[in-house]
Amino acid sequence: MARLRSRGFVIGGVAVVWYLVVLVWAFQPLHETLPVGIDYTASPPSAVSVTVECNSLLSSTAMSQPAPTLTPQPEGQPSLAYPHEPCGLVRSDARTAFVIDTVVMLLAVVALVLYRRRRRGDQAAVPDDTFVG
Repeated sequence: MARLRSRGFVIGGVAVVWYLVVLVWAFQPLHETLPVGIDYTASPPSAVSVTVECNSLLSSTAMSQPAPTLTPQPEGQPSLAYPHEPCGLVRSDARTAFVIDTVVMLLAVVALVLYRRRRRGDQAAVPDDTFVG
């Protein structure tokens, strides 16, 4: 009995610590690195990526400041451009992961509560005289 109870507490404790780590992650700013094209002002011309800092996935806006401006290119060369709105996809994916983590945590809590209730119900059904030694 004590071993089963302690196992439940250990599993519950691990689940709580895991979700606390998820919450700490949820409040951290996100980052996205976007390829923006080939910089023809560099010698030799090379592919360029820009890292953008985004707000946390729990904040109301994706970015607190505008996206960095890109270097103008020489005449006749394609200009640098973001392939999509900075922070949009990263934030969407992070929110999806957070929802999945929250659902898993809720399912773990429900499973532990049901397990404990079932174990208590099994013990209540056993007559006291069976434990006479």
